[in-house]
Amino acid sequence: MDTEIELKFFVSSDFPHRIRDKIVSVKQLQQSQRELGNIYFDTPDFTLREHDIGLRVRCFDGVYIQTLKTAGRVVAGLHQRPEYNAELNGPEPDLSLIPVDAWPDSVNIDALSQSIQPLFSTDFVRQQWLLATDDGSQIELASDQGEVSTEAGDKDVISEVELELISGQTDALFSLARNLADEGGLRLGNLSKAARGYRLATGYQGDPVKALSIDQTERRRYARESAHSNS
Repeated sequence: MDTEIELKFFVSSDFPHRIRDKIVSVKQLQQSQRELGNIYFDTPDFTLREHDIGLRVRCFDGVYIQTLKTAGRVVAGLHQRPEYNAELNGPEPDLSLIPVDAWPDSVNIDALSQSIQPLFSTDFVRQQWLLATDDGSQIELASDQGEVSTEAGDKDVISEVELELISGQTDALFSLARNLADEGGLRLGNLSKAARGYRLATGYQGDPVKALSIDQTERRRYARESAHSNS
């Protein structure tokens, strides 16, 4: 089992063209570019999503990698999620390769294996750098440009930057993030590609807006006026 520690940003379409200038002063250990195709799976009643579990099969350079990500946490934009990886012979998941203790007790693995199906895909080009910071930390910087698409044909744009801590201190992540953000063009993103895919697949339109009662409206107006008069 591995645990990702990363910062995720949604970025403007021109931001990837400025990344090289922003990291010119940082030691670059590796640089690469590849096309990644990912298929995400779930049951018709979204059993995995109900348990905050993501299951995907990624294909790159003719290699298939199955990844299961379990419930994690996001604090101040910092993502931490346990994940389990295994190499496959093709694009179909094999749940027998996932440790039994990775699953919640309430999940019937045999039944799950019979009912999972493709739900959506994410296809993008990833530019990737392995960076070494002054404090000895190593950070992977990835710029992803592509789209998420559902089995029904709905699509959304992917334009993201991710910083993942490979080794060292989390402070190094935030320091690099501040350097990237000095001229704008990016904002913290708490939604993973999987979460965006689920929203697209389920037709999520956002939480309904609830009207305030008169009493609530008056209390908020009074609070604003009081704060203004005390400033």
